[in-house]
Amino acid sequence: MELQMKAICEGRSTKADVVHQSLEQYREVFIRTNQQIGVLKDFASIMLQLFTFVSQRKARPSVRKYILGQNVGHAAQQQTAR
Repeated sequence: MELQMKAICEGRSTKADVVHQSLEQYREVFIRTNQQIGVLKDFASIMLQLFTFVSQRKARPSVRKYILGQNVGHAAQQQTAR
């Protein structure tokens, strides 16, 4: 974007050209996103399932610690006993 603005200032491009190019880029991203929205939904669903599984303490302590950032398991019990 900065290069395009510089090109306008230097007279190598016009504001209309830059606006048109930007709109085309956003349009392409919008189309691609709509075409692949299922991938995003699938990923979100998987992450939600993983978080639910981990937060319900069904995962190993090391996995919970990695995903949730919690001190769990034997080390956490030692800290609480102190």
